[in-house]
Amino acid sequence: MIATVRTARRHYVLQAVGAILIAAPMALAGTRVVVDDLGFKTQVNDHIKRVVSLVPTNSEMVCLLDCARLIGGTRYDQFPAELRQRVQSKQIEIIGGGFDTNLERIVQLAPDLILTNGPTQQRIAAPLKNLGYSVVSVWPRDMARLKRDFLLLGELLAQEKKATSLIADMQHRFLAIQAKAMNKPRKKVYLQMWTDPLITVGKQSFPDWLVAAAGGAAVGIDEMDMADGGRSRRDQHLQRFAFRLGAGQFGISHPAESRSAYFFE
Repeated sequence: MIATVRTARRHYVLQAVGAILIAAPMALAGTRVVVDDLGFKTQVNDHIKRVVSLVPTNSEMVCLLDCARLIGGTRYDQFPAELRQRVQSKQIEIIGGGFDTNLERIVQLAPDLILTNGPTQQRIAAPLKNLGYSVVSVWPRDMARLKRDFLLLGELLAQEKKATSLIADMQHRFLAIQAKAMNKPRKKVYLQMWTDPLITVGKQSFPDWLVAAAGGAAVGIDEMDMADGGRSRRDQHLQRFAFRLGAGQFGISHPAESRSAYFFE
């Protein structure tokens, strides 16, 4: 009886250990395990040749390091110039706009690595992970995390020296911006990310940090309502001072179609 209990216990222990080993990603030969900005562990190939990006910021970072390896991006990919040229020449496949991603097209592209943004894109990331693709969320919210993410991409693409050089240049230019803003009154800034409904940036986001670091203070819709005495006053300000980013490039002609706008007070 005792021997039977011991055998059964050993069996259950082995089953539990096996389940843990299956659930936890393990670095196989020719791969590595990375932890992304959402805390997910993902197994990634050591030699990445085909990258798909689901947001323009990630497309830009990949292209700055090695644009030839970016095979899929969004319809909003514009910078740097090489990225725009490769999109126009059909060397980079457009797989959507961030929230209308074409999963079938991604599968057809057979990428080694797929780069997503934050929590809002996890509904896209989940099915791709279930299909066995390496999906990494790159979602920096301040300069320290941006540097970390850029260095990680540099490692994954075997472009560490280039990543380090670009970060040094970025820091140098940003310090100059901070120096100009030092000891000056902070300006209130409204960053509009969508028009219908009106959506602005949240606190603890990278745009919010960037505005603060450059000497501004990001304000939300409710703050504008209180400061200006109501919605109608706010809308008048938006109509007068909002300007569209890339409106001509995207074929946008009407203010209501604008995808991004900034409001300065």
